[in-house]
Amino acid sequence: MKRALAHRLRQLADEGHLTIDDHELAALHFALLVSESTTSWLSTTADHDATGIRPEARIELAARTGVRAFLYGYAPNRTR
Repeated sequence: MKRALAHRLRQLADEGHLTIDDHELAALHFALLVSESTTSWLSTTADHDATGIRPEARIELAARTGVRAFLYGYAPNRTR
């Protein structure tokens, strides 16, 4: 799956949607932002935390913010 993700990220970069120097590393970054962080965060919280957010909503929130962070880091036309 990592290779397929890296391949797709390379395609998106080739189309100008992302700026990526190392596609394998970018695939790892994406996977960590949308899966590992979600798992870690959810494993440390109860069914309903103090905010009252359901686990399903926390998963969606974590995935959305992970994607947002990835896109911010790999956005095209950014000064690095």
